Amino acid sequence: MFYDDPYYDIYTGQQIGTVDVDLYNIEGLLKDIWNLRTSDAYYEANTSQLVYLMQQYNKYIGDYIDKTEVETSEWGELLLTVLNSVNEDDFKRSTDYKKYINEVEDLEDAYESATTVAQINNAEKGMYELLVSTPYTSASGVDKDSLNDTLESLYFNVGTAPETYSTAPSTQSSNVDFSNYNYYVAVLQYSGSTVVDGNLQFSSTLAKGYYSLYPMADYTDYDTSTPNQVYSGNESADDFAGGYATQEYEWFWNVYQLAARMNDDNAYQGAIDAVNDALAEAVSDLAVTTTPYSAETSAMEEMMDEYAGKIDSDYDEDYYAKYTDAYDYAENVAEGKWQTRIARYIVGVSGEALTYQGTQNTITKTMISELEDSIESGETALEAIKNSDDYNAAQVNALNEAISDAQDIIDLYEGTYSTSSTYQSVNKNYTSLVGDKDQMVISDLENAMTAIDDAINYSEIIMGWSLNDAGLWMYGTEDGYYNDGWHKIGATWFYFNEDGTAKQSEWFQEDGVWYYFNSNCGAACGWAKIDGDWYYFKGNNAMKTGWEKVDGNWYYMASSGKMVTGWCQIDGTWYYFSKESNALGQMLYNTTTPDGYTLDENGAWTGE
Repeated sequence: MFYDDPYYDIYTGQQIGTVDVDLYNIEGLLKDIWNLRTSDAYYEANTSQLVYLMQQYNKYIGDYIDKTEVETSEWGELLLTVLNSVNEDDFKRSTDYKKYINEVEDLEDAYESATTVAQINNAEKGMYELLVSTPYTSASGVDKDSLNDTLESLYFNVGTAPETYSTAPSTQSSNVDFSNYNYYVAVLQYSGSTVVDGNLQFSSTLAKGYYSLYPMADYTDYDTSTPNQVYSGNESADDFAGGYATQEYEWFWNVYQLAARMNDDNAYQGAIDAVNDALAEAVSDLAVTTTPYSAETSAMEEMMDEYAGKIDSDYDEDYYAKYTDAYDYAENVAEGKWQTRIARYIVGVSGEALTYQGTQNTITKTMISELEDSIESGETALEAIKNSDDYNAAQVNALNEAISDAQDIIDLYEGTYSTSSTYQSVNKNYTSLVGDKDQMVISDLENAMTAIDDAINYSEIIMGWSLNDAGLWMYGTEDGYYNDGWHKIGATWFYFNEDGTAKQSEWFQEDGVWYYFNSNCGAACGWAKIDGDWYYFKGNNAMKTGWEKVDGNWYYMASSGKMVTGWCQIDGTWYYFSKESNALGQMLYNTTTPDGYTLDENGAWTGE
């Protein structure tokens, strides 16, 4: 009813102030009512005077005051859904179930009848506290395996679901004592909170801890000046320090906290199952919004190359499982900027963990004895070849080399070869003791015996690349021709068929992913023009579909993998991709298309 009425300079037309205006004279009405209420006039007033004043008051209130009710929230609706998912079977006694139902009904009534934000918050708090406790005796045998699996899937190498969601130094445990080998996961620690070129600096120290696979920084405008940000509580995205999370991430984090608390304290099966479903749905709605820099992707791939080729028979089963999990995550899951960095770290630390003797399977005297028998067989075969009319110098050289390599392993085992750390190649903690295994693992013995057997059964193999009689490329090694799938030669990946020939100028699908091999047999990486159409292949050589940002420009690849040009409707929105040869396929934005339509800053057609 009250508003500021502006008034202006009659010469310039400029506003120079405002004056309060009581549009409906409600101030006078309220004063009349108040004066009547607080004076002796109340007792002297006529009935008609009282009725008139109240009629006028009710008219103003009814016609001019907006009494909008407070709306309930999705958070409260979720809490109610989980609370009401509990049934009588979840309780030991029916009386406890009735008490629970009565409490839930009271909370639901308070929530649905709330008319202020404070009342909504109080009702939600009561519902939350009931969910993160078990005030009434529950039935025995609550099964939390599914919820634990969902919680643990959000982290790399977690034994039990942590309550905090951070890799900040304060949440990391002390350094690992490698004489005990009793840590349940291995991660890298921060070197303080140092930030260089926007990247957190990590030390090479192994420690207990965990990595979150959906890091907050992938969903926020991350502030590198405060690297140890921690978000907690069931509040809004504004509570993220240094940036704002997406609504999807805010919702996920709230549901995660509820699920983690319930996993610890709630024992009602229906509620546990319901919150597990809610958490799984919240995770499925997450979408990584930051694209890793090429340098970050390259660093991850370099780390993978450094620790590639570990063999399961050489290592403790649990440690090797962590190593393979890290590689699987790096190859198939890591997409966001921070996910890529985390993939690099967990590959490095899981590979590093395999370089300590405590994680390696022991080389036994029986294995050494088998290797000695293999050497003896090789020497017998060598003597026979030298006395044969079919003397083969290449076979003799192969046998001599295989026998010599095997003997080196025997000498290493016995401590009679090298006690210098310069020559150690397996373990980080070198010792110069007799029998020290710093230079070998079990597979070294197995490979040495295989090399002797191959030399005894020698067939002429052309080392390196060669063409067979059909004009197809093959790659020979001391162990024979590659014929078992993927092999990286130099910096390029190739795929070898069972007959030893490399795939060439052809498409290949594996595990639902398409690859293309060029005329030189190498798997395509980056842009490739195939049969007149352009395709884009990721760093792992997989064909890309959908959106891809390359060198600062956005492109879109159809489901067939072909790069789109011209107009294209994507998820209901029209975009235009350049047809010009010097910018072919690039999404246009903040401009007008060649055919006269306007595009906004995101490249979407504005309708004009």
